[in-house]
This record gives sequence, C-alpha cells and structure tokens, in this order.
Amino acid sequence: MTRPIRLPDGVAAPQIETVLGVLWWIAGALALSGGSGTVLMAAGLGVTGGLWTLVRRRHGSGLSLGPARRARLVRQAVVAGALALAALVGVGMTSWSELAVPLASALVAIVLFSLSTIIGSRSFVLVGGLVLVLSAVGAVVALGTMGSTASQGLVGFGGALVFWVAGALRAGLVSPAVLRSLRLPQLSTVLRRRTGREPAPDDDRTGYAPAAALRPAPPAAGSAAARPAAGAASVGPAVVHRPAGPLRVPPAAGPAPAP
Repeated sequence: MTRPIRLPDGVAAPQIETVLGVLWWIAGALALSGGSGTVLMAAGLGVTGGLWTLVRRRHGSGLSLGPARRARLVRQAVVAGALALAALVGVGMTSWSELAVPLASALVAIVLFSLSTIIGSRSFVLVGGLVLVLSAVGAVVALGTMGSTASQGLVGFGGALVFWVAGALRAGLVSPAVLRSLRLPQLSTVLRRRTGREPAPDDDRTGYAPAAALRPAPPAAGSAAARPAAGAASVGPAVVHRPAGPLRVPPAAGPAPAP
C-alpha cells in the first residue's frame, strides 16, 4: 500500500490540469469539421494561455517534488500516454472506432488516481472520477449514434472544462466569494486538501483555543506531598487539639454568699 506524501505549504505541479485540459479540448475540437472546429481550438488555446499565465504568476513552477516523486510522475505520464495512444490506434483500426476517444480518456482517468499520492492532493481522485464518468457517457452516446462526433465532442470539451476548473480551484484562482454565491463553499477546500495528516491550506492552521487555567489536584492523603517538610512554617489556620473525654463546662459566676 502506497503511503501518503506530506508536502509543505503550496501547490505542487500546478500546471498539470492546464496541460491535460488543452489536450482534451483539442480532441473535442477535432471532432468538428469546418471553421467551427478551428475557432473552438483557437479559443481553447487562448484559455490555456491565460490559465498558464495566472498560475505561473501565483505559484511559479510550484513546489519541488524531489527526484523520486518527479521520476514517478514522469513514469505515470509515460504510462498514460502509451495507454491512450494504444487505445486510439488499436481501437481506431477496428469497426468500433467511435469508442477510441472514450476508451483513451477512461484509461488516462484511471492513471490520474495514482497522482493523488505522488503530488499529495486529493483533487486528482475527484477529477479522475469525473473524467471516467464522462468517458462512460461518451461511450454510451457513441454506441447509440452514428459516427464519433457527438461522443468525441462530449468527452473532449467536457473533460477540458473539468480539468480547467479543478486546476483553477487547486491553484486558488477562484475567489471564495464566487463559490459562496454558487453555494459551493467547500469545493475549493476539497480540491486543495492534501493526503495524509496535513491540514488543507484553507483550514485553520492550529485549531487551538486557550482554555482556562486548571487547578492542580490535591495530593492524596498520606503521600509525601501531603506531609509538610521538617522545619517548614505552617500555612493556614492553626489546628486546635481537644482533650479526650466529656467536655467540662465551668460553673457560671454569681454573687458571693452572705457571711
């Protein structure tokens, strides 16, 4: 079982969602013929450039993952690319070519689940699940219609929007006031929460509330702490020792007897 990774404050690899989003957007734009596909592709490239610039200004190149985690990230990227290419080429050469894009998207979505432990963010689990659902819906649409235009456009454009929104939330580009207006105040916290025991950046950093001073418990009877030290001055009211036996009351004073 892979142990969760604990990272310091900040965002690691903040441009992953931006890159994946533009790849999915290009796939959706290629499904359209004529000038509409070209216009949408240019619009997607413009959105990608804007997001890249905003994230770069806010986080720079992001937190350093270290050699080991960087090698794992590159290895997962190669695996995802190889699986997607195999699905596009292999399935595209069969009579089920309309399922090539949904299948490739689903394979990449499965690989995204492992990024949560590499980068240390649970957002990739949610993003991978949403892209996997979109891929399944796209496969159903492809089986129910002729051609791959509808399914490829749904998977491509829908997946790109999921990646871009998730990336903007993880990078903190969306104002909390916007989320409150959409009645989604916890969405940013969920997407930015880290794996392991570290709190999310939006959470309270300490969670500490000073309590009232506690009085020390009295020492047990007969203990060394309960007995005063030799020669120490007694503090507190004096103890009056009463003699054993019945209490004798002296006679009341009265007049002297007559001689």
